[in-house]
Amino acid sequence: MKSRIFAVWVLMFALSPLALAQDFGKDYKMELTAFFGYTLSEGINFGPDNISGGRLIDKITPTSGVGWGFQADLLAGEMNAFGFQYSEQLSKMELSGADGQKLEITDMTVRNYHGMFTFNFGAPDAPLRPFLFIGLGMTSYSPDNIEGNSVESKKNFPPPEVAA
Repeated sequence: MKSRIFAVWVLMFALSPLALAQDFGKDYKMELTAFFGYTLSEGINFGPDNISGGRLIDKITPTSGVGWGFQADLLAGEMNAFGFQYSEQLSKMELSGADGQKLEITDMTVRNYHGMFTFNFGAPDAPLRPFLFIGLGMTSYSPDNIEGNSVESKKNFPPPEVAA
């Protein structure tokens, strides 16, 4: 795990000069961005349930942890871009008891995949350039085994909302 984090750091610093826009012809440029930080996470509350050896559990949470990722945008002119963003958070799955006690039960990686469209406002050479983007994404929760039992990764892709 530590070698993986180190590899991400090396790639981020090695590729940082690539964050400058690359020219693909008259109207197209590519922007690459790498990021690293700390991600705050929140869990799911449910009515107390008797699991985990007779303990009452009322919340399951991916813990907050180190996160990293990259974004690639294809600039279609001076105002628009089409992009993809990937991020990964190193986390643990934590159970919270009705009595306030917490129990970390396994390591868990949280991955996010987002496709997006960005519209930039203002002149391309302005010192401050607001933007608006819209995207669609998916999150993958990948816990390790729990008490020797393997767990399949769960991917959530939000279904479209239907107004009745």
